[in-house]
Amino acid sequence: MLQVQFADIFSTPVKASYLTFLGPLIGSLIRPVGGQLADRLGGARVSFVNFFAMALGASVVLVASLMQSLPLYLVGFIMLFAFSGIGNGSVYKMIPAIFRAKSGTEIINGAQPAVSMATSQRLAGALIGIAGAIGCFGGVLVNLAFRQSFIATKTADPAYIAFIAFYAICVAVTWYVYLRPSPSRLEGV
Repeated sequence: MLQVQFADIFSTPVKASYLTFLGPLIGSLIRPVGGQLADRLGGARVSFVNFFAMALGASVVLVASLMQSLPLYLVGFIMLFAFSGIGNGSVYKMIPAIFRAKSGTEIINGAQPAVSMATSQRLAGALIGIAGAIGCFGGVLVNLAFRQSFIATKTADPAYIAFIAFYAICVAVTWYVYLRPSPSRLEGV
């Protein structure tokens, strides 16, 4: 991305790599913060706010792209990587909480507590594995979105707009499933 958006500064992949390693590093280092916030505030709340923050980060990148501002572009991408790390930590904390809350309803409905808890732990572990696989696929989809955007328009701007729209959908789904007032909503997630 840096080579395409700012070819005059980053003429080789090596020059771009001096900055590109920062994103994954920041995302990985901040991931535990997402888990801690989810423990304290609830994973759904953290994820909900985090999707707004990621949309803001993508908006900053879009504006920076339109202005051809490298500093603003870097700020936007650092925001995206930081918030993706926070979101990752939050989601991985949410999954066991969802199954734990569901096991409580199974106990009420007559299931044995030990069996219900063991089942919830097994299902949570399986879903964490699936979430990891989907996360890897998401990285591929991001690259495909950028590629298609450059092929179609010679710019990444449509991809940024698509990402902002995706985050808006994530906000709506998170609110509808986990945060809206509803008697059937799982508490403690």
